Amino acid sequence: TIGKVVKVGTLSSNPFKYALDIDSIPDEAINNTTLYRKITSEVILLSKVRELKPTLVKASEAIPIYISSSIAAIKVINPEISINCLIYTLSQTGIIQSGNIIPNNTLSTIQSIVLNMPISLSAQEAHYSNAERAYKMAQVQEFGLEEIIASQKKEFIAVLRRRKHDINTYVGDIRNRIQGLNKFLVRENL
Repeated sequence: TIGKVVKVGTLSSNPFKYALDIDSIPDEAINNTTLYRKITSEVILLSKVRELKPTLVKASEAIPIYISSSIAAIKVINPEISINCLIYTLSQTGIIQSGNIIPNNTLSTIQSIVLNMPISLSAQEAHYSNAERAYKMAQVQEFGLEEIIASQKKEFIAVLRRRKHDINTYVGDIRNRIQGLNKFLVRENL
């Protein structure tokens, strides 16, 4: 059989860009289907090797994916759970790994994770939004964009002040001419 095989390296390490585009997964020949599990619904994939790397994949009956035993799949059935917040919280979870050479997460370890998430859906979304905003600001600072933004802001303000000054001379001329016109109209009774 030929199918889309998701590997641990395909999973996302970024909790804010966690959706896996099925079209980006190349088709592969699957020689031994007993080594892979077929997924035909929307699930969150978790790596059992090293870090969890939670990744959302929207598989379907029409476009299934295949995962190996080094990846676990969980399906969220509770509508009161924000996928955004769940994936972010899972990515921040430090779990005790076993294995001396290659640290791995057993299925029982993954199932025993206790997540500290807000209760309401709106609070979960707010928690995720705040975390995403903080992440983006950290990236801005990391890349030194903060100084560039500040200098561009100063430049922009200076340009606006110059333009305002230039326009004020024309506005003053227009006011004087309007006053002159008004005096003329009053004097001529028009």
